Amino acid sequence: SEHDWWSSIGHKGKAPPAGPFAAANAVDGRWDYASPKSAARRVVGAAPPEADAPPKDACDWRQCFMDDAKKPCLHFCKEDPRPPVDAPADYVPAPGALREKWLAKPYAPQPEALCDDFNVQGRPHGDMNRKLLEEAPIAAAPFRERSGPRLFCLMYTMASEHAGHVRAAAETWAPGCDGFVAFSTVSDPEFNAVQITHKGEEAYQNMWQKLRSIWLYVATHYADDYDYFFSGGEDLYVLPQNLRNYLATRPPPDTPQFLGRRFRDYGRVLFNSGGAGYVLSRGALKLYAEHAEDPPCYPDRKTPTEDVQIARCLKAVAGIEPEDTSDGKGAERFHPFAPGHMITLKQPEPGKGPRDWFYDYTKEFPAADGARGCAKDSVSFHYLRKPAMVRHVHALLYDCKGKG
Repeated sequence: SEHDWWSSIGHKGKAPPAGPFAAANAVDGRWDYASPKSAARRVVGAAPPEADAPPKDACDWRQCFMDDAKKPCLHFCKEDPRPPVDAPADYVPAPGALREKWLAKPYAPQPEALCDDFNVQGRPHGDMNRKLLEEAPIAAAPFRERSGPRLFCLMYTMASEHAGHVRAAAETWAPGCDGFVAFSTVSDPEFNAVQITHKGEEAYQNMWQKLRSIWLYVATHYADDYDYFFSGGEDLYVLPQNLRNYLATRPPPDTPQFLGRRFRDYGRVLFNSGGAGYVLSRGALKLYAEHAEDPPCYPDRKTPTEDVQIARCLKAVAGIEPEDTSDGKGAERFHPFAPGHMITLKQPEPGKGPRDWFYDYTKEFPAADGARGCAKDSVSFHYLRKPAMVRHVHALLYDCKGKG
């Protein structure tokens, strides 16, 4: 489906990943955890869903990881669709509204049941996300009392994701950002979502045009109110205060900076992974806006590789390139995969096994294997494909065992 492509933003090419990493993380021999084959296997033996909403005690969080089993439990899973809140035609979100609303209420931890073990199918074994978070270990800085530079977080998404991924972010990590806006196909002030128009169709293959419009919108409305601007899709989990703490060690925000997880593709372009999310300083944002319509910034190009295009643009117009954001000990902060995937990574021996795009893209700056490759103050993880997993990871980081 079209959204399957959206979920894979940051992943190059139409073919599923190949190589030892993909093989180690496949389910039923498939990369797609939500494949019909996998879904059918997951719900074997489960009671058939009722036609109407089931009694409250008939739903549990394990069902929220199963596409078919959760359908009668969307309200329990906090994924029930709602009509969007009406927004005026000239609606411009107030980025701080989400955080202000969150701070105005007593802290509400995630349900205690989300502290149990959940693998990607919702089963109570093989919780690789927990394993990575504990072995690294990832230390999540509390963000109710924030410190450091002013951070704006933008999410690119579609209306179909408002009830699931956008809501999950709004109820977990997004209030940790000083400003948050979801750029979507429909405006909805409840989630600080605004409709963004752009050249061409709304499709993964036209992602660059969507991100061009987003960056220009942000530069027009918010550039002087924030110091750093983080961009990512709806299947990310972000640790905002960890990111602020790291950015506080950087040069002043008016210095052009382009920060994330460095990749070098087969065309020898150095860029930051869009999937892992990347940061523009205020200086870099204003430079991009100034040159967005210049030929070196590809104003008319149709391509899904928005991360490659902005890297080419910034280098061409100002000599700005991605910088090393690791902790200096072989551990990275921005991660292109989920925690449970990151723990499986192991650099292949030269000349052995099939080629793998991820190892090819990172061979100039390899991270240490497994949990040792994830910095304790990590700031982002990609491919949190299910809203329930976003809530589970948030609970593990902030709410379980007295955290919070």
